[in-house]
Amino acid sequence: MSWALVASLQVDHNQCMAQSKDSVFWSLDGHHARFSATEFGAVVNLLDPAHGLAEIRIGDINVEGFALGVCPIEHVIRGTDEIADAYVRGTDLVVTYAQTDERPFELEVYWRIGLLADDVVQLDGIVSLQTCLLETFPQFHVRTNLPAQLASGLQVGILLRGTNAGWSYAEHARMRDPGALAVDDSDNATLITITRQLGGQFLEKGVIRRLQIRGLFLPRENDDTNAAKRLASLAVEEPPLTV
Repeated sequence: MSWALVASLQVDHNQCMAQSKDSVFWSLDGHHARFSATEFGAVVNLLDPAHGLAEIRIGDINVEGFALGVCPIEHVIRGTDEIADAYVRGTDLVVTYAQTDERPFELEVYWRIGLLADDVVQLDGIVSLQTCLLETFPQFHVRTNLPAQLASGLQVGILLRGTNAGWSYAEHARMRDPGALAVDDSDNATLITITRQLGGQFLEKGVIRRLQIRGLFLPRENDDTNAAKRLASLAVEEPPLTV
C-alpha cells in the first residue's frame, strides 16, 4: 500500500462535540473554526473544506488565498448533513465528513497548526479515509493557493515566496506515492496553485488509509535551507496520531 494503514478505532463523537468547542488557539462557532495567535491566524469553513485554511494572517500581515484545502474528486462537500463530527483540541481542528451515496467513503481531516521557533508556522493536513463497503477506490485532492512566485533550490518539496511581504511557504507530503502533483501559475504570474491529486487505490472495509501534507510559513531569510531541513524531517518522524 502507498499510504499508511491503521486499525479502525471507535470514539464517542457526542462527548467530543460537547467538550471541544474551544481550545487555547481554536474556537468553533457554527460551521466556522478560527485559529488565533499572535504569530498566526486562519479560518476554516467546515462546509467548504476545499478552501482549507483561509483568511490567513502571518503576524500582522494578511495573506490572500488558502492553504491545505481538501476536496473529494467529483463531489464537492457543501451540505451540513455531511458533517458527522467537528471539534477542536489544542492546536488541532478535526472534522469528519460522513460517507454518502455520492461519496462512498468517510473523510476525516485534521488541520494541525504548530508555532515553532524562528517565526516558523507549521501546518499539517492529516487526512484519513475509510469505507463501510467491501471495496471502493477513493480519490481527492489537496490544494494550496497563495499570492507568490515559485522558487527553486529545494530537493524535497516545493518553495514559494510571497509577492507582497517577506514570507515564504514550503510544502511536502508524507507518503510513498506523492500522487499527481501540479503547480500552476498560468492565469496570473503572482498566483500559485499547488494541487496534489491523491487516491484511486483499492480500499476495503475495516481499513483506514491515512496521509499527511505539511506546509511551512517561514521568514524569507535562508528560507530554502530552513525549509529543506524541516521538510526532510517529515520522513523520519513517527506517523501522526489522530485519536
